[in-house]
Amino acid sequence: MTSPPDRVLVLDDEPVIHELVRAVLDEYEVLSAYTVAEARAAVVAGEHFDVALVDKNLPDGSGIDFVRYLRGERPDGEVVMCTAYPSMDSALQAMTLGATDYIVKPMRDITELRLRIGNAYAKVHARREQATLVRQLRESEERYRELFDASPDAVLLLDATTRLIRGANPAAERLYGRPRADLIGRPHHSLVAAEPRPALVGTTVVRHDLRVDGTPIPVEVSIGNTSISTTPQVIEVIRDVSERTRAEAERVELERRLARCERLDSLGRLAAGIAHDVNNLLCVIRSNNDLAMETLEADHVARADLSQVEAAVVSVTDLTRRLLAFSGKQRIEERTLDANAVIRGVEKMVGRTLPASVKLDLSLAAEPLWVHMDESQLEQVITNLVVNARDAMPGGGVITIATAKRDRELDLRVRDTGVGMPPELVKRIFEPFFTTKGSAGTGLGLATVHEIVMRRGGVIDVTSTPGEGTEMAISIPLVAGELVAARRATAPLPIVAGRGESILVVEDNAAVLEATRRLLAGAGYAVHTAMSAEEALVVAGTPRKPRLMLTDIDLPGISGVELAQKLATERSDIRVVLTSGVAAAPRADMGLPFLAKPYSTEDLLRTVRRTLDT
Repeated sequence: MTSPPDRVLVLDDEPVIHELVRAVLDEYEVLSAYTVAEARAAVVAGEHFDVALVDKNLPDGSGIDFVRYLRGERPDGEVVMCTAYPSMDSALQAMTLGATDYIVKPMRDITELRLRIGNAYAKVHARREQATLVRQLRESEERYRELFDASPDAVLLLDATTRLIRGANPAAERLYGRPRADLIGRPHHSLVAAEPRPALVGTTVVRHDLRVDGTPIPVEVSIGNTSISTTPQVIEVIRDVSERTRAEAERVELERRLARCERLDSLGRLAAGIAHDVNNLLCVIRSNNDLAMETLEADHVARADLSQVEAAVVSVTDLTRRLLAFSGKQRIEERTLDANAVIRGVEKMVGRTLPASVKLDLSLAAEPLWVHMDESQLEQVITNLVVNARDAMPGGGVITIATAKRDRELDLRVRDTGVGMPPELVKRIFEPFFTTKGSAGTGLGLATVHEIVMRRGGVIDVTSTPGEGTEMAISIPLVAGELVAARRATAPLPIVAGRGESILVVEDNAAVLEATRRLLAGAGYAVHTAMSAEEALVVAGTPRKPRLMLTDIDLPGISGVELAQKLATERSDIRVVLTSGVAAAPRADMGLPFLAKPYSTEDLLRTVRRTLDT
């Protein structure tokens, strides 16, 4: 916006004075008035002028009276009096009313006129600049105060010399838990924790400040100087980084746990690989052991030795099943189990993991407690609970596993005499990745237990007292006695010899392939073999088309499942049996029978016969 031009009001009844002023003050605009009435009318009309040159004696009134009027209406302007009859009293009166200067007529000195009017305008401009600066300063202070109060970060103003707090915004009140009145005048060091010592990171100070209750707060501080007042002050902008620090710590902890889980996953894959190879070897041993048994007389002395081989195979098969449970790739085979028998079996395994200072005590019900679930999962529940109890007793103690029957439910309890837990930890122990063991724990053991129990329609409760130990109480529905009796009374299907049916065996392990071929051929089947899916597709397309294909799932290249799906599109009449030493059974919706390695001769022949006759 452009400022209006400098303008002078000339109030004089002599036209020559007006002409003189226009001639001499050519850099100004001139507003003429010949009477007091005209001058008043110009003021009322809002005519712009900054300086008035007023004659003392006018036809319709006194110039001094006009000066008094003008001071009330235009207080920011300046007045220069002029008269042909000067006197000290008149000059003093005019100056008292607010006139800036005094000129005597006739004006013989043009320079004097220019000088006095110029001085008057200089005062106007100076006063206006000062008013502008004052207004800008006030606006600046208001904006500063608004920003100061609205800042989400805490802001403190400190005396640069004494380091006493001179100002604090609402965010500072919230951060420190103190009202502003309590902060003002307080020594700055009383808000800063001595340890850990503040550190400079780039241009930011990282330190811990103290709440009113003494709780340390991790903060980042930006420091600068300010000239808001005449006293040198330091301004601190303080950002609470508690949430960021907590989030960063959680991220680091999750990354650590993820790395541990990845290591466990690698161990799991290693365990699965070992189980796969061992089961293939066991399959060879078991098959050849069965073949050897068939060649011996019933009373042959070697039969006892071969029975020991069979027992050893069963034991190692159980060991590989545990390895697969560890790897997470175990086959889920739900059946009716005596929980007490499973616990006794687990006792031997977990006993090796307990230090000498920890005693494992069993208090099992006298009667069998039948549940319908996967044996490896029940073992996993018991093992995780025992290991968790062991870790809660660093100084040793007793772990008790107790079972009982309560209202058609298995009541399984694992108690320890360890350190116990407060209520806030009990609420979280089943959360995935939550652990109190630091780097030694994954936070998955109890979460897995909880998942398995819930899937079986069970309930798990925790009772714990710090310093007195913990009890895990699990309830799982029991199988009705008549169902147990019916299932145990069900006789296995008889083994029926083959009638020359053509069978294709697909297996990449040559020893397993040969042992399986001999078992099936000895049972009366026409056996063809293949060591890859590609070779199997060729054999399946020959004129002597096999009626059944027994294929390992874990084939190189195309898997056994993919082979079965591909063959189904070409030959809908062929039956398929899947087998594996490591993988879980195929999905139920595939409708394919599954035979786990190492299979016995009876299991092999029954599965083949049942599949052919279906």
